[in-house]
Amino acid sequence: MTVILLAGWAMVASAQRKNAATDEAEQLWAGYVMLRRGDYSINPHPPLTKLLHAIPLYFLGADIPQDHRPQPTFSDLPGGRRFLYQNGVGHQRMLTAGRLVNIGLALAFMLCGYLLARRMYGVAGGALTLGVLALSPNLAAHARLATTDLGATALPVVSLALLGWALEVPTRRRLALAGLAIGLGLGTKLSAIYLVAVVLICTVLADERGWVGGLRRAVGVLGVAVATLAALYSVAHLGDYLRGFFLVTGNRWGQPFYLMGEICTDGWWRHNVIVLGVKLPHAHQVLTGAVIVSLFLWRPKPAELPLAVGAGFVLVGLLVTPIHFGARHALPAICMLGLLSGRLIKQRPRWAIPLVFSLVIGSGLGMVRCWPHYLAYCNELAGGPSEGHRILIDTNLDMGQDLAELARWVERKKLPVIYLCYFGSGDPRAHGIPYRWVPDDRNAHLSPGYPVPARLARRFLAISVMNLYLHHDRGFSWLTRRKPVATMGHTILVFDITRDAEAAERLSTIYAAGGYREQADYELRRSQQLKNRRGR
Repeated sequence: MTVILLAGWAMVASAQRKNAATDEAEQLWAGYVMLRRGDYSINPHPPLTKLLHAIPLYFLGADIPQDHRPQPTFSDLPGGRRFLYQNGVGHQRMLTAGRLVNIGLALAFMLCGYLLARRMYGVAGGALTLGVLALSPNLAAHARLATTDLGATALPVVSLALLGWALEVPTRRRLALAGLAIGLGLGTKLSAIYLVAVVLICTVLADERGWVGGLRRAVGVLGVAVATLAALYSVAHLGDYLRGFFLVTGNRWGQPFYLMGEICTDGWWRHNVIVLGVKLPHAHQVLTGAVIVSLFLWRPKPAELPLAVGAGFVLVGLLVTPIHFGARHALPAICMLGLLSGRLIKQRPRWAIPLVFSLVIGSGLGMVRCWPHYLAYCNELAGGPSEGHRILIDTNLDMGQDLAELARWVERKKLPVIYLCYFGSGDPRAHGIPYRWVPDDRNAHLSPGYPVPARLARRFLAISVMNLYLHHDRGFSWLTRRKPVATMGHTILVFDITRDAEAAERLSTIYAAGGYREQADYELRRSQQLKNRRGR
């Protein structure tokens, strides 16, 4: 229990230092409209975790804009921003309330993981599983965000563990409970669809009567699961599940992503391999590899079978799908293998116990070093969090979560204004940042920002690594050759451009390309002035 409480404290303290990440505002907005008006149209993913995040907002008395109209869409980031930052309740209170629900779910998941592993492997096995879950920086990163990723990890993992429990002694009661859990798992995120295949395969393989009897059991379990999913959609909206599935799968293809200096839109299978090699602590890499080997050496028991097959589905899907999934999509597999890690102790207790627990402790030290920037975690061979942006970005590193860190830095420096090219759904005005917007293709609503004083002693440019590396073709590539004077949470780089004629000229080009002629002319004049002074 002490380990769980310490993990909870670390996540809460970290969450308090971070502003709204990219998807948080929209998903809080989607859940709240769903709860108050029964409108499932805003976000395509299933409703369970979004509804849970929205419950405390109901008691806070959050407002819904009067001009809201249901409009089926893949994403409503503008609506989410307006809901979070223009609400009478206050954005920080709403964000904290939603995040606390997720953190509570994460702590419950750790406890369930410990109990389930202890039932299979004893106290040592349960303690090992608890260590894997509590000391996972990737799990902590998404547990403290009000998004669907924690729910899409915890509930599918627990549901497959319960399915294994049901297959040990397949009574109707146990199978019905497993079906209920599978339905809740399907209700977290569309990516949990693999649970259907796992149920079919495992019930058939575990049935001693043959495939016909196993198939009947699978139909029964899935029948309960579909009924549970329909209840989450209030029955009438169950068709939104299929609509959302086609929306998400169609949207995933062709998106640009960054990998080690290159940008691709067609998909590289090696992207997800590198994600696992960079984002997982070395201890987790060794443990999961050892568990996978053990599954081939010693045949899994019925209680272990769903977790083993589920982990296989997730990992194979990551490796064969040419879509840039992030480390968050590997979390279910890592946690499933974490629950199975106790089999190492049970099969080879003499040498396994000291080895695996020393690995877990090593993972904990890495987690302490990266606090509170869990999302930016990269392991030691990758150079740690500070070097992560040279290898991976997107949801592996930058979800716009470090605007609050920048606000504290600007306040300490007492800057009257800072040039800002920000990626994310946060609002610099809400955090008190006096910024001058630098154009990008995502946050035009931030334009134009604060005026730049004619006499400004120090000039700084802050840019998100997503804009710097993924959108460097829009005029930011020159910054990659420079050393930042400060870094906010490993995701926002700050450059000193006080007496930099090239920077002023580059900014002039960027403003002109965005159609901001007045600011472009101002920067061009400043560039000429600096060149003239240098020529003297």
